[in-house]
Amino acid sequence: MVIMNTDTEPIYKFEHASFFQKSIYRDVNHDFYGVYSGDYGKIYVISKGFGREGTEIISELAINAVKSHFEKLSGSYSSVTAIKHSFQAASQAILTYSADRTFFKNYGACLSLILINHDGMFFGNVGDCKIALLRKGKLEYVTKYNNAYKDLSIVDNNEVLAKISKNPVFTEAIGVTCERPEIIADIEIEKNDCFLIATKGVFQRVTRLEIQNAFTMWDLSEGLETVRESAQNKKSYD
Repeated sequence: MVIMNTDTEPIYKFEHASFFQKSIYRDVNHDFYGVYSGDYGKIYVISKGFGREGTEIISELAINAVKSHFEKLSGSYSSVTAIKHSFQAASQAILTYSADRTFFKNYGACLSLILINHDGMFFGNVGDCKIALLRKGKLEYVTKYNNAYKDLSIVDNNEVLAKISKNPVFTEAIGVTCERPEIIADIEIEKNDCFLIATKGVFQRVTRLEIQNAFTMWDLSEGLETVRESAQNKKSYD
């Protein structure tokens, strides 16, 4: 999870806090995140692997592929194109890894990214991670929530449901079905904007009001800890 606070005096200054914790339902954390900077600017990126065991490998592969893509950029570049190609690189990294590893066949990952450079702030997303903006005390979602799994609520047959659950059908996931991320490039940054990028467990379990109240005092670390505790107390899956 990554949170950023911006201050426009005299130029944009970015501050971030993060928290990384495995679900109470898993032995290992299947999420991965990174904060990287270079000539290309700065990226905040989070990924959650989907599949059975070993999903933490998939999410790390996705993050490393994104990082590697941006590190190869030189000179001026199109931010929207760079995000699109970095997601495609992540998808290809997963496909390459699983090509000769039958166990990882049809594994995928959700991926969310924030890019900051001289051209502004850009957002990319595939799957059920999400990016939100807290501005002047109100929380708004920057990216859409896309269910990474096939909707199982329409399945009545328990036998079929069990089979699908063991071999999930992805509808939106890097490495399996989708290489066209949702890209947002038209948000103007304002003083004291706070961005939250997190896996679905936070947004599914923690209410909008709780998140708004957590960051009333603009202390990122304390606000983040409040959100984390709420998600954990409500038995968030991730």
